Amino acid sequence: MSSKKKTPRTLKIKGKGKVLVPKWKLFRAKEPLLSVFMWGVNHSIGQLDHVPPPGLLMPDDFKAYTKVKIDNHYFNKDIMPSHYK
Repeated sequence: MSSKKKTPRTLKIKGKGKVLVPKWKLFRAKEPLLSVFMWGVNHSIGQLDHVPPPGLLMPDDFKAYTKVKIDNHYFNKDIMPSHYK
């Protein structure tokens, strides 16, 4: 049995290669109108990334601040058909 000394492997330092640039995912379509629409949706979603998301929404957030009642019960009653009177 021959005993060989185990030498630590030397690490090869790799040279700098070509830097890979990530590609943007583009949505393509054959129809130009659909392509413009998909670009708009993609652009809007990209813009929404910069807006902080709202906090927890409560039912009070969906209530109107003021109650407005428009009383137009007799509006144009003279010129309406009889079944609307």
